[in-house]
Amino acid sequence: MIELDTFYLDCDNDGSKATIDDEIIKLDPSTARGHGATMSQFGELYFKIQSLYDMNLITKPRKVAVLIDRQIREPYKWKKTNEWTALQSIKWLIQNLQTPSCGIILTMYFYDDNSIERVQQSWHAGMIWPLRKEFQWVGGGDYITFCDIEPALLERKKGMVLEDHIQYKEAISNS
Repeated sequence: MIELDTFYLDCDNDGSKATIDDEIIKLDPSTARGHGATMSQFGELYFKIQSLYDMNLITKPRKVAVLIDRQIREPYKWKKTNEWTALQSIKWLIQNLQTPSCGIILTMYFYDDNSIERVQQSWHAGMIWPLRKEFQWVGGGDYITFCDIEPALLERKKGMVLEDHIQYKEAISNS
């Protein structure tokens, strides 16, 4: 694994780093692409940490190792039209999620190990964790907002990797 960066979120920089012996979040192209999938990785863990803190079972910052698939290295973008790279988007989310009260020491790593790739990381939309207060939306009425999803998701078949589908569509349109 290649160490990328360490963030001290709402705690002092004591020079320590998270390792794979601590809490782990694994991000790969299926769990780091969409907001819901990425949020579920952080939301469930942050909820657990906050709950343990609320029960006075933990008091010190928790260490979290974020393992990032090598496919997400710079300058990779989810879509060519995106302003930010995939990695920049992940870092923004990490730095702007509301931190559990005990603080988080989060170290990001790139992984190249095939054995880690075989570890499946499930996700679900049942756990959403808030952004920091300054990024939270303040509603002004009794309404909800709908938005279109990416067209490639609508055409996706069960078990298909989105990147494969997009490349397939581009190959057809270019022939």
